[in-house]
Amino acid sequence: RRRGGGGAGGDHSGGGSAATTYISLRLKQLLVGGALRFLEQQYAGYVEQCVLDSAALAQLGGVPSAVAVVQAFVRLQISGGGGDDGGSFPPPNLLEGVLDELPLWPQLFYAVRCGNAMAALQLARAAANVVGERIVAALAFIVQREDEQQRTHERRFGDDEGDDDYILSSTTDADGIPIGALSPELRDELCDDYRHLTRSTQCDPFKLALYNALAACDPTHSDPYVMSTTQDFMWMKLRAVRHFEGSHYQHAFQQQQLSDAAGIGSSSSGIRHRTLNTADLQIAQQSSLENLQQLLVDYGADHFSGGGRSPLLYFQVLLLSLQFENAIAYLRSVDAYQVEAVHFAACLYYYGLLRQPTAAAAAVDATATVSSSGGGGYHRGSVGRAARTGGGGGSVVAPPVLDMAHLLRDYVSVFASTDPLDAVQYLLLLRDDRHDQPPSRQRCECLRDLVLDTGAYDALLGAVRHDGSRRKGVLDDYLPVEQLRAIARLAAEDVERAGNYVDATALYELSGDHDNVLMLLADELARLLTTRSAEHDTLVEYTLSVRERYVQNDYAAVSDRQRVDAFEQMLRLVDIFELYHQQRFDEALDGVRQQGIVPLTAADVDTTAATFASLPPCVRHNFAALLVATMTTLYRLHQHLKEDDAAAAAAAATTTTTA
Repeated sequence: RRRGGGGAGGDHSGGGSAATTYISLRLKQLLVGGALRFLEQQYAGYVEQCVLDSAALAQLGGVPSAVAVVQAFVRLQISGGGGDDGGSFPPPNLLEGVLDELPLWPQLFYAVRCGNAMAALQLARAAANVVGERIVAALAFIVQREDEQQRTHERRFGDDEGDDDYILSSTTDADGIPIGALSPELRDELCDDYRHLTRSTQCDPFKLALYNALAACDPTHSDPYVMSTTQDFMWMKLRAVRHFEGSHYQHAFQQQQLSDAAGIGSSSSGIRHRTLNTADLQIAQQSSLENLQQLLVDYGADHFSGGGRSPLLYFQVLLLSLQFENAIAYLRSVDAYQVEAVHFAACLYYYGLLRQPTAAAAAVDATATVSSSGGGGYHRGSVGRAARTGGGGGSVVAPPVLDMAHLLRDYVSVFASTDPLDAVQYLLLLRDDRHDQPPSRQRCECLRDLVLDTGAYDALLGAVRHDGSRRKGVLDDYLPVEQLRAIARLAAEDVERAGNYVDATALYELSGDHDNVLMLLADELARLLTTRSAEHDTLVEYTLSVRERYVQNDYAAVSDRQRVDAFEQMLRLVDIFELYHQQRFDEALDGVRQQGIVPLTAADVDTTAATFASLPPCVRHNFAALLVATMTTLYRLHQHLKEDDAAAAAAAATTTTTA
């Protein structure tokens, strides 16, 4: 799947969500092939290192070639210096055939184990009279398909790696046979030979292992002389998986299952009208990827890690079996590798290989979700086993999921407050994987939380300058304007609920929601209108600075003129109450008269009563306080008039007496 693709890397049919869609057949083939190449290259490196470390015993010499290295390794195994893989070479009486004075079948097997089918073919042709034409034909088939794939790739891309669509399509040939696997006809022939070999009392263990590696004749067979390590075990199992994950078998198996369900019995459906039998079905079931995954989970971490001494081995086993969610959850549970777990998860998520839960399921599906508390919540039987949904006979097995957003939030919380820019880089990995959410919602919410937790509004989102222009923040370099505004709005709503109007209005401005800026400030002014406090003075000062920016362009950014009217009306009420508290009653009364809210004459009662319902809520909320202030103002003015009249009368009386 192309990088950045959503879901589990599969083709989502019917609009299914990433949480319930299994890895597609083509991608499964690609990943299984990649796992095999890794194991083969790893073993080839091991073989070469063993030969170099014991050059005297290996006696490499001659013209360097893959065949010479394999023969040197066999020579080393016979001498007992074959490395520390824990295995031992079988006694001579168990070995059959000789080539270049060395046991034949170990040479063939080790060549295939190193992923070098061409070297194995050269050896097989050199001893064709012993090996038999069927083994030669099988190796020639594999080499031919690999060469065809390589030539096609070179014709299309030259030395370039090529695009993902071609890589996916090139995992199989035109008949749906995975590259590296055999045709059904060749496999049947080798399986016939294998059954004949197993009837004998004694057989070369490397010969049986080679038949199994080439044709998956018996997925349950294992010989300690040959398969001595976990990597050997996984390689043989994945070879079998590759055989039966090809569409030439999958189609036939599906048709057989449909026939069985309908009670028809065996049919000759499938590619090339292949007839299925009970043995085919049984081997296919034993060799399926799902069966291998369940087997590894049943073994459990302790079986592979040696009581915790080698935790990475079980992690590798889970990766090789495509249990990516379980692998991350397990590694996360190991204290020493929690950081590595996050970065492995980031890589897998980037390539669309981690299934994500839906928003509804995220809170209840703990199948493989990393917990925010401590080690990550890996538990055998919960994370390792798929969850069942539904009831009765209609229940279906849902694949494990790993909530990447939860994982990244938990990880960056450790350093977000000190290194918010680094935290941003991690959260930007999030994509729109949840099909039941609006586009970018998940990433915006995570970045919103980062903005709120760090308080680095200006650094992350930018700021509005005094002249109304905007200074860019860090996120401007990574996100489109629409997502920046969405993050700012989400943060503003949270800050507003917390009662921080200064930060809330700044964030609303960054989100482009200027209507909410005015409404929020108007509501805050209404709340503190009648108070005399430092909070009131700070609010008024901040509100006036905001108003100054908006007045410069006549509130052009505000779409709702009623918000403007309410905002301006509240500022006039602020002026009235300021004059009232300063006992400048004449000016305060003029302000009340200009507002037209409180009737000052009998003729004004009907008009003000009719317009009361249309007043903004923030104004109506303070009507009673304004009415009391107006009455007090009138009373104080009346008192002043009486006092002035009395003073004037007293002055006149004094003048008359003097005269």
